Amino acid sequence: MHTKTLNPAAMALLPALLILLLLISCGNGGGSTSSGSVPAGSIAVSAFASPAQTSASGGSTITATVKKSDQPAPDGTKVVFSCSCGLLSEPQAGGATASTGSIAYIASTTSGVASAAWTAPGSSGTCSVTATSAGITSRVNVEVN
Repeated sequence: MHTKTLNPAAMALLPALLILLLLISCGNGGGSTSSGSVPAGSIAVSAFASPAQTSASGGSTITATVKKSDQPAPDGTKVVFSCSCGLLSEPQAGGATASTGSIAYIASTTSGVASAAWTAPGSSGTCSVTATSAGITSRVNVEVN
């Protein structure tokens, strides 16, 4: 009998990918207009990176502003952050970067703002980070030197 195993790195990504797929498939809460969920037709998402340029061993704070009818989205509105390279995690005190993370991170808004810590991949290039809420996506690039 021949058994095939998955690469440990791929196994580490499976939980984050499963969460991301579940959120996308359920439409970020099923479309309810209760606190924490916003109808897709009336929202805007804007993503920003600070700093927008970092070293290969650095990182950035990714901030998403979510508005509903030009007002801050309700507290608890879910924002899914994902990246093309590097790692995402919960923001650390003092802006420190995390040593672990994944390619996806889910945050909730407070006063219409959600944040994620992004850690550079260790090599130079351009990494894209997206912030998605209720099916609306905003993308920001971070330059790694």
